[in-house]
This record gives sequence, structure tokens and C-alpha cells, in this order.
Amino acid sequence: MKRISKKSAKQLWVESIKHMEIFQCFYPGCESGDIIKLHTLQNNGVISQLAEDNQVCMPRTSRHSTYPMDKKRGIELDMVGKNVATTFKGFCKEHDDKLFADIEKSKWRPDDKSAFLFTYRTVCSELQNKQEFMKRIKYVMDKRGLIYDKLPGYVQEDYNSYESAITDLRP
Repeated sequence: MKRISKKSAKQLWVESIKHMEIFQCFYPGCESGDIIKLHTLQNNGVISQLAEDNQVCMPRTSRHSTYPMDKKRGIELDMVGKNVATTFKGFCKEHDDKLFADIEKSKWRPDDKSAFLFTYRTVCSELQNKQEFMKRIKYVMDKRGLIYDKLPGYVQEDYNSYESAITDLRP
């Protein structure tokens, strides 16, 4: 029989942060386990220009939420260290270097290729964020012994919309 946790959903949500990371390279067919933390925006470029005292102001994301349906997520701004700002783990070192060298190793130019690379990396970061969020929800559901079919209809609709967001972004 499955053991059901007596912890509250909020306690489990905070605990779930330890179990949410996904270590996969977004490069098609890559099976490397050497996934690195990279910046969606260049740390020594855009982020450094925005930073004051090595801090930047960013919206809260589901990676940092403290409750599953945190209504402040994406609305409230937090100060974040510039070395942490806009980071995610979504590519191995080889593919990060291969794909993003033009925007990492040379001076930024406002051209179509740079725009595409920044956009692609941002989409990958958002996909990672959504996958981690769903992993956290599934962790809490599993620990609480919740079954999808027995959830209220409005909760199933929210769950389905989060799943759709992932499916729509997945390459």
C-alpha cells in the first residue's frame, strides 16, 4: 500500500524543489549527462549592464515559487544575483558551445541569427521551467496519494493546461 505523507501540500511543495531538476540536453538525440547551468541572456553582456551591486531585478518563476498555485509567480519582482539570473540547465557543454558560440563568444550584433539564438534559448528555458513545475506538482500528488481521475474538474483543467504548455513547446 502506498504511504501517504501527512505533510501539508505547502511543505511538500517546498521539499519538492530538491526533486524537480531535469538533467537533459535539448539538443536532439543528445544523451549526455553533463548538463551545465547557462544563462538565457549573457552574464557578461546584457545582465552585467542591468546589474546594480551584482544584482538584477527579475520576475518570480515557478522554479522559485513556494506554493503550487503561487499567484505572485511572474508578477512580483525579486532581486537576484547576476550569476544566478536567467540561468537554467538545458544543454550539455558541447552543444551549448556549438549552438550559442555566435552570441557568447563574440560581440552581440542585432541580426536575425542572434535574434533566433536568443529566442531559441529563451524557449528552451521556459520549457525547462514548465517541466520542472510539472515535476513538482507530480511529486506533491504522489506524496499525498492524489490520483488525477479523482481530482476536482477545475484542478484537472489546470493540470491539463500546464501539460499542454509543455507539449506545445517540446521540440
